[in-house]
Amino acid sequence: MTTDWDSADSQDSILRLHEKLHAGHPGLKITHFFGPYTFTDPAVSKARQTYLAEWLNRLRATYQDEIGLAYPSFLQLLLILYRRSLPL
Repeated sequence: MTTDWDSADSQDSILRLHEKLHAGHPGLKITHFFGPYTFTDPAVSKARQTYLAEWLNRLRATYQDEIGLAYPSFLQLLLILYRRSLPL
């Protein structure tokens, strides 16, 4: 099963639904397409960023969930901007 993190900060009620799915279906593995904007949105506190990252890592360790990047184009853009900053 996959889930897209479509906002910078998923509500705790959504996180609990994921946990409920795991409790009801012990063999379920979820691929979380995590958005990098969780770490770039100034509205998400450092404490919340840490909580979400630790929560995801706990699901990976406990249920072997996978963590993917929701927007690889975000990284591609950063790479392009970095390369443009290099002297020719």
